[in-house]
Amino acid sequence: MEAGSVLTAIAAYLGGIGTILLKEMFSEKRHRKARLMQAKDPFVKMQTELSVAASTAAAALASSQDEGSWLKAREDFWRLYWGPLALVEDRDLERAMVEFGSHVPPNITFEERPTNLGFLSLNIAKAARSEMASAWNPDFEPNKNNEFRTSRDPAGEVLPSRF
Repeated sequence: MEAGSVLTAIAAYLGGIGTILLKEMFSEKRHRKARLMQAKDPFVKMQTELSVAASTAAAALASSQDEGSWLKAREDFWRLYWGPLALVEDRDLERAMVEFGSHVPPNITFEERPTNLGFLSLNIAKAARSEMASAWNPDFEPNKNNEFRTSRDPAGEVLPSRF
């Protein structure tokens, strides 16, 4: 047998072993990632539910014309703000909640309610979406251009917007 043939056979053998090892390594990495996601599942589920509840409360405060619904949404918003949402929110959602809350104090009445909450409500929804996407997909990278900029609501009011 020629030296070239022997070297080719050895290279093929080592290449096969290398391929098997690489497949095992990537398979183990996928399994580890799946186990991590499974372990995080209860937290992610709670995070998702509370983020959606906060966005729903903010949307109701921004759009409800019914006093009873609006007062209930105000109560829900502040309950989430001071309690359960703080357990799971990331910094972007926290900032959006703080900004929204600065326009809707806990003691504000329906008659005193601001009418320009639409964009602030959307900021909560978008921050929640980004938070959920990164929780469900650890490789997710939010848009790097999430800087504050000015937006206008339908009434022409200038409001800060993060997205």
